[in-house]
This record gives sequence, C-alpha cells and structure tokens, in this order.
Amino acid sequence: EEPMFVLEDGTVLIYSLFGAFKTSFSMGQEAKDIKILAARIFPSSTGTGVAVLTTTYRFYMVSSIQDPRVRKLYDVIELTHFTAWAPLAYDRQNKLLVGRGSELLLLSHNDMTILDVQIDGSPGSEVAITKVALSPSQNNVA
Repeated sequence: EEPMFVLEDGTVLIYSLFGAFKTSFSMGQEAKDIKILAARIFPSSTGTGVAVLTTTYRFYMVSSIQDPRVRKLYDVIELTHFTAWAPLAYDRQNKLLVGRGSELLLLSHNDMTILDVQIDGSPGSEVAITKVALSPSQNNVA
C-alpha cells in the first residue's frame, strides 16, 4: 500500500509507506491547463487506477499507476448537472458510473449508456442519486 495524492494540476504523486517519494505522472495536458475538480483512486484488474474530473466536466482515467496511460472518457455536454460518480474497472475495461438526477449513466471511452434502474422513493417526491458505491468485486452498485 502506498499513499497517493492527486494535485489540482493533474499531477499524481506516489510515496512509500515511510514517506519517501517514489514516482509521479500527469493526468494530461487538459488537466494541467484547466485543473482537477475531483479525483477517485480505485482497484482495477491491472493494479491501482486513478479517475479525475476536470473543471470542464470531462473525465480521464488511468487503469494502472504502474503503466499510466491516460484515457479520456466519452464527452457528454449534459453532464454538468450530475450528482455522483464512481470509476468501474471490470474485465479490463475502464468505465464510469455517473448519477444524474434519478438516472444512472455508464460512460466508456467511446459511448454513453443510460442504465435501466428502479429507484424507490416516497410517492410524490423526487428521487436523486447522491452517492454511487461499488462492491469490492464491482458486480454490485449501491
């Protein structure tokens, strides 16, 4: 286990457990120019991954910090009003679950899918996804 930090300019810093600097990499030129709004560190089939959200509401992912290849996910203009997101690394494919109101979207590098989910709320109330959490196996969503 190694402490990792994602800086506002998209630099990812990795340290040893004893606090010694090990390595760093960048999440790309756009992340550096436009800045990072949020980041998530997640387990993937190839190691530890990093997903970032820029201030222009674009997502970028690295599936393995051992071989950091930055991939831009599908660019959806309407995603400026989403409420939650979580990276999904399943079967060597990097995807992102995004909650937008009562909808759950699945983003990949080349497309977006609206998932058919049933969210129960009290009658007459509006339901909104506020947090997306995955099981350790990434087979279940809460």
